Amino acid sequence: MYLSMKFSPNTCQMTRMSTVGYPYWNIECYARYQNTSNTNPGNLDENNLELNGIWKYFFSTPTKQIKLSLENSSHLTVTQNNTILENHAVVGGSSNITVFFSADCMLFVNQLTENCIRRFKIKFSVNNNKSGEESCLHSVATLARFFTIKQLYNSHAEYIAKGFDANTALATTTHEEVTVDKIAEILLKQDQTELSRAYQASKFKEERLDKILHLCLSDPMFPVFVNQVEQHIYNLKK
Repeated sequence: MYLSMKFSPNTCQMTRMSTVGYPYWNIECYARYQNTSNTNPGNLDENNLELNGIWKYFFSTPTKQIKLSLENSSHLTVTQNNTILENHAVVGGSSNITVFFSADCMLFVNQLTENCIRRFKIKFSVNNNKSGEESCLHSVATLARFFTIKQLYNSHAEYIAKGFDANTALATTTHEEVTVDKIAEILLKQDQTELSRAYQASKFKEERLDKILHLCLSDPMFPVFVNQVEQHIYNLKK
């Protein structure tokens, strides 16, 4: 599948050219966690899932279907129509992500740094005559290649499912998303303090980065590539 990006003042949008050959699952509800405390959360596991914060929920509708997909076996994405809700590289950074599941629900925990954890959860809907629970198990079998996956029971399982009832959850709209043109503007200013902590953290090891930079700098096409990237960032800012 090839992806072409289009941008609007309010959303980061992705136009899908084709979905043939890549696994995807229909999602009934997606929720993103927002921490309201500066307390160091430490390492999360099945015995330490609670933090001080709130979940923001997005529900699928007949005209705005949420999907979880594995793009080209390199990026895990959650999208709602053309809006990207989550985008995580599964090559190189997958060891930072732990997945917990129970019944038809799944929780993703991305330990960006010691003090920065990003979490989101999903509730599967019916996919090709499969129940939500069957769809969840199918995704577990697919994603196990990339992530550590653990099954939860009892109260831990209830924690994942909590809030997915459309009658009780706080639904949010995509106008709160950080736009691509806004990120481009901040990158050009070289000031990331305007972004949330999730955008300010990286698990890329310095020794690995050093080797990659040496390889890139020895490539005669690299300077042209850098200039092209810089020009595209300026174009996004306009």
